[in-house]
Amino acid sequence: MVPRFLKRTAQWSFGVRWINRVFEKNKKYSPLFTLKHAVLFFVLCTFVLAWPDVFLGTAQTQPTDTVAVDLGVSKVQNLALDLARSRSIATHQLSSNESGFISLFNGRDLTGWQGSGWTVEDGLLICHGGFLTCSNRQFTNFIIRFEVKLSSGANNGLNFRSKNSLWNEIQIIDETHPAYATIHDYQAHGSLYGVVAARRGFCKPLGEWNIHELIANGSHIQVTLNGTKIVDADIGNLDLDNCKDGTAHPGLRNASGDLGWLGHPNAKEKKSPVYFRNIRLKQLP
Repeated sequence: MVPRFLKRTAQWSFGVRWINRVFEKNKKYSPLFTLKHAVLFFVLCTFVLAWPDVFLGTAQTQPTDTVAVDLGVSKVQNLALDLARSRSIATHQLSSNESGFISLFNGRDLTGWQGSGWTVEDGLLICHGGFLTCSNRQFTNFIIRFEVKLSSGANNGLNFRSKNSLWNEIQIIDETHPAYATIHDYQAHGSLYGVVAARRGFCKPLGEWNIHELIANGSHIQVTLNGTKIVDADIGNLDLDNCKDGTAHPGLRNASGDLGWLGHPNAKEKKSPVYFRNIRLKQLP
């Protein structure tokens, strides 16, 4: 691009040469005629200097389609930012404080876990049916947060403070499947299975991610689903030998134990994967 001062210099040089020619050619004419030409030239130079791009044909206009493309890109970028913000808010809506949490799943493989019927694909932990336990670790008081996505007929559970066959389960299930149409509240998604019924109606539709949080602090058990507290109980005040499902749950007396997932047979034995991500835990005193 030619610097502006050079363009101005060239324009003035051109103007001076043109004036000289006018005066040379019009010596035989009256001074009034020559003066008229000089005035006209002065006015013309004023306009040229004021809007050189217009008079010299160098004005640049942006094509309409380019503007449209730029606007489209801008909208896409803004949408991407909005989605990123929404996901960030959704992931941390249970608590803005993530201090002290450690990741239990690296997103690449099953390092730190033992069991069968589970795979890792595209950064997700996927249950196809089977148990999975956090390797060689016992947990006492803690907060665990994770996201889970259900497929049709899925049936799973978060197992905590378990020893051998004494399981303590936070239910994870597709309540909308016909095979589970008659389940009790104490079998619903998020319930402390068989012992404490969960508030219902807070699970997202199939194919969407649900955000879970379990706090196990002494005898206090609290479950939060998608930002809503659905279980809040002190199991120390419950008769664990005669629970809601008519059986005993002595495992809930364990002060500590294993942590993992219970991949139950899915509805009608159909393939109904359960997807997990962002599994993290914080130990409490």
